[in-house]
Amino acid sequence: MHEKNAAILIAILIGLYGPFLSAQSGVDLAYRLESSKIPSHGPVELVVEVKNQSQQTATLDFGLQSTQSFELSLTKPNGVMVAFTPPLKEGIALQGKVNLAPGKSLARHLMLNEWLNLDPIGSYKLQVTFTGSVELGAKPAGIDRTASLDFEITPDNRDELEQQCHELANRILTATTAADVDEAANRLAAIRDPVSVPYWGRVRRYWHLEALASSTLAKIADHSAVSELTKMLNEKDSESSALARSALTKIQKETSDREIENQVREALSRKEK
Repeated sequence: MHEKNAAILIAILIGLYGPFLSAQSGVDLAYRLESSKIPSHGPVELVVEVKNQSQQTATLDFGLQSTQSFELSLTKPNGVMVAFTPPLKEGIALQGKVNLAPGKSLARHLMLNEWLNLDPIGSYKLQVTFTGSVELGAKPAGIDRTASLDFEITPDNRDELEQQCHELANRILTATTAADVDEAANRLAAIRDPVSVPYWGRVRRYWHLEALASSTLAKIADHSAVSELTKMLNEKDSESSALARSALTKIQKETSDREIENQVREALSRKEK
């Protein structure tokens, strides 16, 4: 009698929750860091990978600009924790909803340097949570939403950063799709070190990268970055010149280095003549 009642109960539960349970095992979401040891000023890249192992199309919403469905918290070497959602970039905020066919996979790359100061050397702990919707056949699909990852920022390794810049610049110059350019350029932008400045000089005219180049050079803000921005300022292209002027003005307002400030002032005054 008890066995019969148990069998009936199991059948009822399967009828009620079977579709949800099958959906729950159909979509896999995993997080990893491109590297767990990163030289100071190097790119700290979080890779979010999704695989649809079901027989239905999966729909995922990554939020505006494919970043707003992630909540992150970072514990720094000094024990201070910073919690944040990636801020929206300037410009059009495109929707991040995607459809993933059965058997297919995709990846999203988040450059943590874009939002955080990761210069201090030491051990970091990152916790990431995906808050967006995941559906299979218009029904919610359960996934593992949260992960904890450890990484270490090591002392400057100029040779390693130089090699990364060289490889990324070559990828940009030989790319055949905008997606490949975006991925390589965003990684290059995450290298907030003067070693990257000459490479921006090589690639900024390709694929309309002047805006990213000027904003990155403004963040580096050393003598070499100001020199490269001065070249942009004096170019005939009005858009490049305007971007360079904006970046130089930002450096002038924010720098505490008197020599850098004078270098910027001289560049801007020469342009006015």
